[in-house]
Amino acid sequence: MAVKDILQELCDCDLISFDKIGSGNFYWCFPSEALNKRKVHECKLLQEIESYQNEINEIEKQIEELEPSRIDCKERTDLDAEVKEFEAKLKIIQKESEPYEKMNPDAIHLTEKQSAIALDAANRWTDNIFTVKSWCTKSFGLLPSAFDQNFGITEDFDYLS
Repeated sequence: MAVKDILQELCDCDLISFDKIGSGNFYWCFPSEALNKRKVHECKLLQEIESYQNEINEIEKQIEELEPSRIDCKERTDLDAEVKEFEAKLKIIQKESEPYEKMNPDAIHLTEKQSAIALDAANRWTDNIFTVKSWCTKSFGLLPSAFDQNFGITEDFDYLS
């Protein structure tokens, strides 16, 4: 079953090809096929980069065309000065708030979520270890204590709560 699952996953990712001929399933992968897929993908990406570069060039040309018609007036210089002043104040406020970032409710919520995910992962691996231990004791006739000793598992090893 594991081989079947792996083959199905490889087919889904287009890493290998599959065909059913008669009652048999045939899987194959040619190195040239993978190379051709990469080349096609590379060409698409290069075309996308080129289109973005053209768009950037057009926008820069528009900026250059509009720059001479820009009128410097008192109102504009006052607004620019005000923007710079607000940016400076914002930087100061951000520096002052850095020590309190740990108490941010969003950061606390994120930490709680990450802790729950880590707890689930630890318990999943604990379950995997118990499954392997059970399989080894049944298949090879090992004593559970011998398995624990060989793999350095202590007596207090158990699920986290």
